[in-house]
Amino acid sequence: DVGIVMQRNGVSGSLPDDMFQYLPALQVIDLSRNNIAGPLPRALSNCSDMVSLDLSSNAFSGELPHDWSKLSMLIKINLHSNRLEGSIPEQWESMENMASFQLAHNLLSGEVPNVFHRMSKLQTIDLNSNGFTGALPGNISSPHLVLYSVKSNGFSGTIPAQVFESSNVIRNFEFDKNGPIVGAIPLAVADQSELTAFVAGSARISGSIALFYDKQHLQRLWIEDARGVDGDVAPLISSARFMVLLVLSGTGVGGRLPPGRQWSPSMVVFRAELTDLTGEIPDLSPHMPALAMFVAFETRLTGSIPRALCDHTELLVFGVSGKSIFESNATVLAPEFHLSGEIPDCPLASPVVASSSLTDVQIGNSFIGGQLPRWLFSLRKLGTLRADWNDLRGVAWPNNETEPVPLLRSLSFFSVAANTQLEGRLPPFLSALMPRVHTIAVGATRIGGALTEDVCGLSSLNVLYASDTLLEGELPRCMRNMSSLATLEAANT
Repeated sequence: DVGIVMQRNGVSGSLPDDMFQYLPALQVIDLSRNNIAGPLPRALSNCSDMVSLDLSSNAFSGELPHDWSKLSMLIKINLHSNRLEGSIPEQWESMENMASFQLAHNLLSGEVPNVFHRMSKLQTIDLNSNGFTGALPGNISSPHLVLYSVKSNGFSGTIPAQVFESSNVIRNFEFDKNGPIVGAIPLAVADQSELTAFVAGSARISGSIALFYDKQHLQRLWIEDARGVDGDVAPLISSARFMVLLVLSGTGVGGRLPPGRQWSPSMVVFRAELTDLTGEIPDLSPHMPALAMFVAFETRLTGSIPRALCDHTELLVFGVSGKSIFESNATVLAPEFHLSGEIPDCPLASPVVASSSLTDVQIGNSFIGGQLPRWLFSLRKLGTLRADWNDLRGVAWPNNETEPVPLLRSLSFFSVAANTQLEGRLPPFLSALMPRVHTIAVGATRIGGALTEDVCGLSSLNVLYASDTLLEGELPRCMRNMSSLATLEAANT
């Protein structure tokens, strides 16, 4: 091939338009990952034999040239990560040999014209992170389409069924972070045996997750805030042996979580809060050694927290809680479905403590009893600790001479409220122990002590809930000057 290949060579400046008037036999241009600016050269249209054009990761600006429609032999065009504006020219429909069409991460806008219907060899459409509007591109008849990514735009409407009906080799289909996307998941999704990713984000779509059963290559499925999506999650989890990310938060899915041995060993993120999942929390380790996030609060899960939690080294977020019954005034009566048992008492030398990877622990609104284990206070990166509305007993945190109070310098949210048998004294030097905290909730406990002037050193404190406790003394006068404090409740103390 006759070409110019100078990727990542530190090339700067602009491309003179006239230089391409004398290179009609040019077939390949790769100037990616440089610092070339200015408009795209219109004279490239003279290179009628061009098959591959890669100008990605530069600083090109201006509009897409209409004249490039003469590049009918072009197989690949990659212009992602520039500063291009305007819309896709309608004339580009003449690029009938196109296989890879990549315009992601630009400033392009407007509706996508009907340019893909004649591209029968098309394999890749990547328009993500622009300002496109209108309907999702759908008039696509290529049986070879593998990747369809239009996320982070302003598209709206329904999922184009024709995309799935024309090709049964689709691997990646991503349309999250757009305008309102509604309607049913196309039934032809069930025929996509090679599917690795279906990312809808918060699209208000409907349909059954049974469409994704038996997808052995499925790695990412993300559908949230879509109550119209339902089905049993167990066959999905058991059949997707390479699943890395599964997000079904706020959907109508249910079913019993399968045991840990049936989960993908590659699972990194599992989120299914606000669903009707049943069963028990699966053993996270050793079956899912790479798991970083397990979130399933407001579900119908029962049972106890598995002791295998102690053996995890990669876990960042662990959140579980019961599903509540609410009165008409939104007052919580009791969890209808709840966890029980105790929080595992992990040794300080256990992997979960030694790795100190946990940043978010939320175990609330259940009937979890026992002590608040000391290992939680040894997590150096812990940012959120929520253990409220449980049956915890004993001392809230270590605070005596034989067991020094730990420094929780990353902690921003601390709540042990509504544990009526939890006791202890509020540490006297809060600003030194948890300098970044914005929420402290110890109400409805037997925690005592006094609020000293040191509390005024908590510059980020936004919420202090301490009603119905054994706290005593006067509120420090300096609290009047705490500009960040929005909520203070200290009744019945």
